[in-house]
Amino acid sequence: LLLLPITMFYDVYNSIYVDPILAFGVAYVLICYYTDKMSVFNFLRILGGLFVLTLTKDTGVVLAGVLTLVMLGDVLYQQWQERKWDMKKIGIPLVCTAFVCGLFFTWQISSFPSISTCATNRLGRARKTPDTIV
Repeated sequence: LLLLPITMFYDVYNSIYVDPILAFGVAYVLICYYTDKMSVFNFLRILGGLFVLTLTKDTGVVLAGVLTLVMLGDVLYQQWQERKWDMKKIGIPLVCTAFVCGLFFTWQISSFPSISTCATNRLGRARKTPDTIV
């Protein structure tokens, strides 16, 4: 019964849908965060998972944001229970958030046609008249 809607499509075996990849990415980041102690290697694994989520689909940015909020909430709750505030532990989810935002916005620059059209026009003008500085 669950597979019945899939059988209505002609090219069901030729299509790869991105949503399961997003689910695997979310699971990977959560497993990395909750199973291993935070080290440089584990931090890079988490950043890699957030990287994949962010570049796979626009919804992945939302999921990466939710994951960073979960990590931040977990760190703040642990710090509150211990009554000890360690800025290094609080900074890890904040660095992840900055990484996701920076990655998303640099990836979206190419989608603005005015910037790329302006750059192409300027380069085209510079090639036609090599003596002028643009």
